[in-house]
Amino acid sequence: MTPEEAIYSKLVAATAINALVVGRVLPDYLPQGTALPALLYQRISGPRVHSMTGASGTAYPRITITSWGKTYKKAKELADLVRRELDGFKGTVDTLYIQSCLLQDERDVPEIAPQDDALRRFGIAQDYIIWHDET
Repeated sequence: MTPEEAIYSKLVAATAINALVVGRVLPDYLPQGTALPALLYQRISGPRVHSMTGASGTAYPRITITSWGKTYKKAKELADLVRRELDGFKGTVDTLYIQSCLLQDERDVPEIAPQDDALRRFGIAQDYIIWHDET
């Protein structure tokens, strides 16, 4: 299992989150017309720990999770639920042992306002560092 798959599993299993996004937890990009609120996840980097003898078997990728909402308030509320679910988590998800999942950074996602206010959306991006064992 990859860290992305583990994060996906944690997010869709969280009752409060899934009640809002209703399964709209997507990798890499948010297709135009996707109902909101929704979550988007993507790997930003994938460093690994090495020693003089080689790979240690530990990785710590940065994964960004962006909470999208029709209003800024709704995006912030969803981002807060994600933070409460993931920040500080450690344990096993399916077959992946996560040593720690730590919120590293959080920022608003600026988007060019569309001509039609009905298409406007707001995003909050959170970067998580996920320390895990590689198998």
